[in-house]
Amino acid sequence: YWRGDLDTSGVETLRRALDHIRTHDGWFESFALGFDALVHEALFGDQPEQAADLIEAMHATAAERGIARLRHLAEAFELRFLLRTDQMRAAARLFERVKTQAVEDTRYLYTPTWLIVFAASLACAEYLSRVGLPKDAMLYASRAHDITRRVDAPFFSLRALLLKARVQDAIRRRGDAIDAVLPALKMAASTEFRAPFRGTETGRILRAARSRIRNDEQALLMITFLNDLLGRERRDTQLLS
Repeated sequence: YWRGDLDTSGVETLRRALDHIRTHDGWFESFALGFDALVHEALFGDQPEQAADLIEAMHATAAERGIARLRHLAEAFELRFLLRTDQMRAAARLFERVKTQAVEDTRYLYTPTWLIVFAASLACAEYLSRVGLPKDAMLYASRAHDITRRVDAPFFSLRALLLKARVQDAIRRRGDAIDAVLPALKMAASTEFRAPFRGTETGRILRAARSRIRNDEQALLMITFLNDLLGRERRDTQLLS
């Protein structure tokens, strides 16, 4: 999914696989990663009703299996859903709960909960950016990035860098946004992770970044990958009336 290789039928196969482990057997990490991909697909595929159904399924699974960590993760995803659907009053209330799952000092991170802390930090950063508090948003986004480096999770580090770029772009600090997105592009180019770059906000930053990348041997892979991302964005846009 994250490489952008799943078509509609592939996403449906992923959904059935997640339903299977919910029915038969599974553990927090498999639930977390499956829901992470599917909620992302729903939110950035402009299918908010599917995102709502998935988040409800997360809460139900957490209650059935007694997995508190999954409930906390569901709340982080729900905050992002509320922001995407402009439910700002509900988002403000939920933010107060989600921020309790983020840590102020990542040196004291309890490693088994890192994925929850990461998701909560990202969701809080998105909320604070949306309500016009970019400095606070950058603080949470930077914590998320630091967490991924502490647990050596480069794919999640890429996503934290993208959020930092979006926060900077939202306050028209385009140069800082490009500075954040370039290392994310470098990571993604070698692994071909395309899905994290979905969204019109990221598209603006990518187009700006393309003019800064120099056409040398080190940047050649990044340029090819960047052109592929922008080409996909253009094709996706043309599908809409």
